Amino acid sequence: MFEKISGQKIKEAIKKAHLTQTEIARLLGVKQAYISQLINETTNISQKTLTRIASITKQPLNFFVEKNTNDIDPNSAITLTPETVIKLPVLSTVQCGKPDFCDLDEKIIEDFIEVPKVLFPDGNFVVRCQGESMIPEIPQHAFCIIKKMDTPLHNKNMLIKTQSGFTIKRVKIVKDKVEFYYLNPAEKKLEIQGEIKIIGKVIGSYQKY
Repeated sequence: MFEKISGQKIKEAIKKAHLTQTEIARLLGVKQAYISQLINETTNISQKTLTRIASITKQPLNFFVEKNTNDIDPNSAITLTPETVIKLPVLSTVQCGKPDFCDLDEKIIEDFIEVPKVLFPDGNFVVRCQGESMIPEIPQHAFCIIKKMDTPLHNKNMLIKTQSGFTIKRVKIVKDKVEFYYLNPAEKKLEIQGEIKIIGKVIGSYQKY
């Protein structure tokens, strides 16, 4: 799922392809409500889904990036060169289900991954994700790009640290109280005892094939 992907651009691409939201949903194998959420920007989008939408609507990936973050022609494809990518460290594997401990230390780097600079200019590091509790937005074994921050953001997926370890959860701020939820099953709340620390925001996820 990318940060700074325009829902209106998704809507425009679907219209240009002479498709309805129902038709694009059928081609993607998802519910029409999910397409509506992408257009209204109430949910994040995975790299796989964005790539499939781009393929179906015959638009380059840059077409979907908000123009104020796009320094190149939006009608051209992203070319991965040393000038257009950033190299981010892969730190560890994080559970998306119940919190668990891992070696999340920026001094201990497992690998490096190159990602498009235009899509993830604020990325700081990458973690592998284990578990199915954040499906459909974060698939099993996905890589999540993290932007470091210590402030909880409403309705965003965030990397958090608890007394039981690290996990990735959807943050919701309800009546000035910060709560954490699974996406699978929907609206299941994670009950956490003790202190909670926000490590960062998930600004993108993708899978290797």
